Amino acid sequence: MFSERTILALHFLGQFHTGDVPFRELAGLGANLGGSLYNNANLLRGIYEQRFRDRQMVTFQAELRQKLFWRIDGAVFGGVGNVSNYIDKFSLSNTKYAGGAGIRFNFIRRDRLNLRLDYAGGTGSKPGILFAIGEAF
Repeated sequence: MFSERTILALHFLGQFHTGDVPFRELAGLGANLGGSLYNNANLLRGIYEQRFRDRQMVTFQAELRQKLFWRIDGAVFGGVGNVSNYIDKFSLSNTKYAGGAGIRFNFIRRDRLNLRLDYAGGTGSKPGILFAIGEAF
């Protein structure tokens, strides 16, 4: 936290598989840009959900949240990530990126529950709008 009105949130995640992995269980990058009200897939907002899949995955995201006025907050965010079949085959040249900005409405102050509306774009996806309940991370 930078101040009472500004928060820097960081998120790092890795997922690593061995053996035979069913397709639906593969690690994936991308968030649901279809406009769902509740969304658990918030890895690299701006890339379509599960757009990039493989056995190994690493991702890093950052979000700067700023209180604006009344119950309205703003946020800017960005992230990088990659997927690969083998850990030793990760390549910086294949790194995926995503970023955007959004507005938050503090729906329930006591629980710090926000409704969020984000506009984001990224590698291999057209920019889109994401509407969700709660912060991405």
